Order: sequence, then C-alpha cells, then structure tokens
Amino acid sequence: LTSSNDIIVIELSKRPSGHAFEVILKPPTFDGSPDLKVTTPPRQKPSLEEIQKKLDAAHERRKCQEAELLKH
Repeated sequence: LTSSNDIIVIELSKRPSGHAFEVILKPPTFDGSPDLKVTTPPRQKPSLEEIQKKLDAAHERRKCQEAELLKH
C-alpha cells in the first residue's frame, strides 16, 4: 500500500504473469480561481477582391485537373 496526498495505490495481486493494482485518485479541488476562457482572435471579413481571387484560383485548378483527366 502506497499513499500520497493525491494518490492511493493498493496492490491487489502479484503473479508470475504480472501485478494488479488499484489506483485511487483524490477528487478534484476547486480553489476559486476564475475559469480560463480560450478565445480566438476576431476574423476579418474577406474583401470582394480576395473572394474573387480565390474563386479564380479554384477555377484554374479545376481546369488543370480536367485537362489532366483528358490526357489519360
């Protein structure tokens, strides 16, 4: 039997094939500290120009993929 402030370990059985233990953890304690909230930075709305650039790039990728498919 091993004990500390946070953990209690009890040996249940000892065999040639291995050991069996029961581990008992101390329940969580709340110290009254505030909850940490993870926030993400605000996203900027994309401009119409950025959207159009992405659409054009996607169109070019599709054209290249179609051309590759037609080659084979």
